[in-house]
Amino acid sequence: MLSTSDERVMAERLSSSDHDYFVWAGLLGEPTLCEGILTYFDAETVTVVGFPLSGEAVESPIWQRRLRATIAEWIHSPAVRFISYWGSYRVPDTALPGWSSVFAEPPMECNVDVFLDLERSIAALEGRKARENLRRAWRSGLTLWVGRRPSLSWEHLALLRTLAARDSFGVQDVNCLTNVVSILRSEATTVFEARNDGRLAGFCVAHRYFSSTPFATVAAFDRRYTGCADLIFSAMITHYAGLGARRLGLGYAYDEGSYWFKTKWGGATVGRPFYELIWQRHSSRRDFNGCLHWPWRLLSGQLACGGWCEDLESSLAPASADPLRAGCVDR
Repeated sequence: MLSTSDERVMAERLSSSDHDYFVWAGLLGEPTLCEGILTYFDAETVTVVGFPLSGEAVESPIWQRRLRATIAEWIHSPAVRFISYWGSYRVPDTALPGWSSVFAEPPMECNVDVFLDLERSIAALEGRKARENLRRAWRSGLTLWVGRRPSLSWEHLALLRTLAARDSFGVQDVNCLTNVVSILRSEATTVFEARNDGRLAGFCVAHRYFSSTPFATVAAFDRRYTGCADLIFSAMITHYAGLGARRLGLGYAYDEGSYWFKTKWGGATVGRPFYELIWQRHSSRRDFNGCLHWPWRLLSGQLACGGWCEDLESSLAPASADPLRAGCVDR
């Protein structure tokens, strides 16, 4: 579990959308901060975030040693069947003796994390191009609504279905879309919507769990309505800048079009391309099946086996090897 001091450190020094445990805990499990390395654990998979907190560099040999040491501690727990890692540092396979690499994705130029400096973004909204885009949205008959929703309507779900049907979306991406319901009821969450004659044209769900750095988590738009995305993102920038936030996290750009849109706003900064690496314990009987998010693992396990694929008792560590203590040292 994250202590109060851990939460304060994360709020002040988060540098990646992967540090957004408010969202990611819903898919990856319990977050733990150990020696400045954020991990998530779901009783089967440990996800290791290989992006340093602000103030540290990925090139630092000290940080790299801490990262490898954290992984080494986790693999001692018999409950851990998979290690899932993404980060700019290429963790060597030799760091996991007795484990097999089951997935390795090299860095991709456009697949980078995007943040906006809100002070600069607000200034850019005064520019001619931005004003023209907003006028086009108003001319399309779009109206804006900003508020809270405890659940998604059928219109929201219809837009998400269209988004999930894209060829570029895999199981992991679709899981991220469904996870939006885990944060909707929080007071930190805000929904931005555009409508045309009452019909939903697009929406974005964002949160301000971290006061200085809100995040946009899920956005979907009906492409028939010109300027819809510009209207919503402009409203989101204005909203959070008015609340005193310094940065706005837009998450990863998944293709060239997404990269262009997320970086066109003034003050955009991008993270480094990253490796995605997954290792499996040799003794694990259940294979990696394309996604390690725990809801997918539960569902796919039932579909494949008609029940649990592995004995529950054998998957739990004894009390003397508490998996939630793995990777941590007493402070």
